[in-house]
Amino acid sequence: MTKEEMVAFNTRITQSNPSQLICVLFDMYFAYEKDALTALEQDLQQEYIYATRQCGQVVEHLRSALNFDYEIAYNLFSLYTFVEECIARAMYSKQKKDFADASKVMKTLQEAFEKVAEEDGRKPLMTNTQQVTVGLTYGRNRLNESVAKDIGTRGYWV
Repeated sequence: MTKEEMVAFNTRITQSNPSQLICVLFDMYFAYEKDALTALEQDLQQEYIYATRQCGQVVEHLRSALNFDYEIAYNLFSLYTFVEECIARAMYSKQKKDFADASKVMKTLQEAFEKVAEEDGRKPLMTNTQQVTVGLTYGRNRLNESVAKDIGTRGYWV
């Protein structure tokens, strides 16, 4: 994952409500999966291992966020466990098929969570963060981001 992608994910995280945060995690999973497959094609062993482990960590975050007060959490737990098993197989087999199996499940879940996030009107989890506006001004080949003036206690209460 490039530095620019990391910054974009960080910005999205700071401005997300709980449902949107889950969608960000799915996007992060697919970014790491893409990195892993690219590293596999280029025979970059260390990069492949790193990206594959990151995929597993994202799935672990998704699994740890489950609320077992709802019955659907048990089904999601099983699906996330299956995805983690596919990732573990991919780590050692270095077969794209294992990522394809995991990706199929993750894409289906991502679509479902995106629909939920569209209907979720809650406020962002993080308050007192910088406001970022994209697209009000633009350069010749890129969008410019404008960040509101820095407030002294950005994200922290004193």
